[in-house]
Amino acid sequence: MSSPKTEDVFTHSQQAQKFAIHFRKLRIEKGLTQDELALEANVDRSTIARIEAGRQNITLDTIFGLSEALKISLKTLFDFEK
Repeated sequence: MSSPKTEDVFTHSQQAQKFAIHFRKLRIEKGLTQDELALEANVDRSTIARIEAGRQNITLDTIFGLSEALKISLKTLFDFEK
């Protein structure tokens, strides 16, 4: 198995940053602090902080939990400019 190309890693990193910005905007629009969202989604606050910093790969369980906690659809959660 070959290692990822530099441009592939950069592209994924850019996408992670775009998602992070979108995710933080959604949280703020809902009027939730990181602590409140973490409690509702049943994750650590540090997980929310890492997601918002674009440094956290999240599982499907976390994705569904965040969507439910934010009271938004998965489509809305992933509706960011790619």
